[in-house]
Amino acid sequence: MLVKNENEWCWCIDEYVGYPHKSIEDAVKEVTDTYPADEIPKLRVGNPYYYVPTVDAERVIEDIYSSDLDDEIAEWSEDYLLDVKQEHIDELQKELTDVFRKWEKRHGYTNTSFVVFETINPFNDKV
Repeated sequence: MLVKNENEWCWCIDEYVGYPHKSIEDAVKEVTDTYPADEIPKLRVGNPYYYVPTVDAERVIEDIYSSDLDDEIAEWSEDYLLDVKQEHIDELQKELTDVFRKWEKRHGYTNTSFVVFETINPFNDKV
């Protein structure tokens, strides 16, 4: 899922986007220090959205009973995990997601890519 970071700001000029900054002022300063003055009127700023993974518990359960269950016992396990309550699926999803995110962070796999969807004119708009 994509999550908006409202504490960071990226500059945008046409299809170019700068790395996140802690303030609008810092994002604008990077542009004014780097780009020619005629590019400044095109400047927009926006909050980055980061991908934050969520483990889909229903898919995990489905994978277990459709792919992981040994053939030797599958015939006698037709009702295995068939009637899992939604509250238990939600609980499993939260726990698996927490474990995955800790593992991802511990091993340096965190996705640092971002996108910017909405922008404002930093000279006219108020935040």
